[in-house]
Parts: sequence; C-alpha cells; structure tokens
Amino acid sequence: MDIITETMPAPREDLKPHAPRIVTVIVDKDQIGALIGPGGKIIQDMQEKSGATINIEEVDNKGIVDVSAIKHLHVFGLLLPNRRKEQYMMVL
Repeated sequence: MDIITETMPAPREDLKPHAPRIVTVIVDKDQIGALIGPGGKIIQDMQEKSGATINIEEVDNKGIVDVSAIKHLHVFGLLLPNRRKEQYMMVL
C-alpha cells in the first residue's frame, strides 16, 4: 500500500475526458413504462439525441436506471435537462 500511496497519494478529482460516466437512478416500478414509452419510443429518442446508453432493470419492485455516456454532460443532460452547462459541474 505504501507504494500505491507514494505513486498516487489521493484520488483524482475527475476522470479522464474520454472515460465513460455511469449514473444510476432509482425510480418507482410504475414509472418504468413512462420512461420507456410506447414501443420504446421515448427511451430510444433519449438515447439517439444524447448519445447515452440507457439500461433499465426491475429489482425488488423498483426500476434501476443506468445511464452511461462518454461525456458526462450527456449523462446529466438526460437526468437534469433544464440545467445550464455551468450547473452540471456543480452536480458532479
């Protein structure tokens, strides 16, 4: 551990620019259908417009929504669409 601490005494403040970001959000089970939309239309549209990948899984009567993208603004743009670019940094 001493060698590791000597090499990198603290974690980096941010990931490299091209490192994928993954954000997990938990929604009520009854909101999963609204997120997916009829025939998957809403979720496909969000993925197409943002470049993010969205996976939804039902676990213990809850919806586990994983949103991943190369650029963190794409991830937060889906989750917080009404925020300006400067405000995203505050969320990180």
